[in-house]
Amino acid sequence: MKSICKILAFFVFLNMLHGCSFLKLKKELKVMKSAISLEGTITCNESNNKPIIIALYTMRSNEIKVYDYQVHLEPRQFKFTAEPDNYYLAAFLDLNNDLLFQSNEPASFYGEPTLLITQPGQSLKNLNIEIIAPNPQAVKLYESSEISLGNFIRNPGTIIPINDEQFSKDIGSLGTWEPLDFIKKRIWRIIFYRTL
Repeated sequence: MKSICKILAFFVFLNMLHGCSFLKLKKELKVMKSAISLEGTITCNESNNKPIIIALYTMRSNEIKVYDYQVHLEPRQFKFTAEPDNYYLAAFLDLNNDLLFQSNEPASFYGEPTLLITQPGQSLKNLNIEIIAPNPQAVKLYESSEISLGNFIRNPGTIIPINDEQFSKDIGSLGTWEPLDFIKKRIWRIIFYRTL
């Protein structure tokens, strides 16, 4: 009888663990349903195979915080999915491939820049940006603040050993049960498995 009680207690405990994971997942799925979509096109007359950086950012008390960014190798359409907030969009042509804006690099904003006020579930389209010659307003904005684009893999095709930390059980669990945290931490990658 004691062994049956222990087995039952064990299964109840396991059920509770999964229940907590499902509650967190349910909360993250609710946040994902309220996500907004921002879409547009970047145009640039002089891209010359240089990266075009487009950043979605917030500004509060003159402090810029980059929410997300994309790197494009040619003028094209872009789409951001984000949490509801008030955003700006900016883009620049990265002439020296360093992911940092310099005053001689062509840049522009959506609008003058225009504040994008969003509501849960909203989709904003036609947010087009034309990158022009070095823009004095962009220079002033970028130089007045430290803008970090975070980690960006510059070496596609790098061979990663299977015992690398990004293949750990904790990272796998984060991707399964806490997908928003997984995405926000920029852990996700496209990885190809190669046999020797």
